[in-house]
Amino acid sequence: QGVTDYTMEDYLAAMESSRTEEQQKGKQSLQKANDYLRQGKRKEAAKELSKVTKNRSVDAASNEDARVQLRKLQTQQAVWGLNSRRQRIYLDNKAAGNGVLRNADLEDSAFNNPLFKGQQEFDVRQVDDFLRGNTTEEKKTLKTIANRLITQQMATEPAPQTISTVVRGRGEVLRFTRGVQVAGAKELALELDVAPTNEVPLGRSLLILLGVGVVAAAASRKAA
Repeated sequence: QGVTDYTMEDYLAAMESSRTEEQQKGKQSLQKANDYLRQGKRKEAAKELSKVTKNRSVDAASNEDARVQLRKLQTQQAVWGLNSRRQRIYLDNKAAGNGVLRNADLEDSAFNNPLFKGQQEFDVRQVDDFLRGNTTEEKKTLKTIANRLITQQMATEPAPQTISTVVRGRGEVLRFTRGVQVAGAKELALELDVAPTNEVPLGRSLLILLGVGVVAAAASRKAA
């Protein structure tokens, strides 16, 4: 194959094309996340939102929107977990006859809790329904604890940063060039500092020469 010149303009064009492609992917992920949220699919929405928050080519407004929505989903999951734990304690105490005050709303919401049915996911549209049986103060406390847990979690998880590179197709021979400015009154000269890669030490060189001399002398003596 022939040699292709790869100029600075080619590199910048490739970078711009790559950035535009990443921006488009970010918009698609944000749209998917919104669609999943409308369908109540928390896990799928969180996955797409996470992609947007890690996409450095997405505009600041979209990135912030994705970050806020992702935090909200994570907080809702924490609230769900805390509330499920509270429901389990209530049900266990009732079954053991520990004289707990009956809470019909809490029992009903626990009966509909997907976690107690062996499911690991929940419909984000039913978060408020899962909290039935809790007073306003109890709901506020659950959300406060969940928010603190998520804040600590996000603080200990560094945002991954990737190095973006533009790689040309394999099998392509590229020739990189750049302009060189020299003084007009001077001729262009090139200085090379060349050294042997397999340099033989001086002592070894002398031994080799001595050995060659001995062999030559012996050969001459035999010929005589």
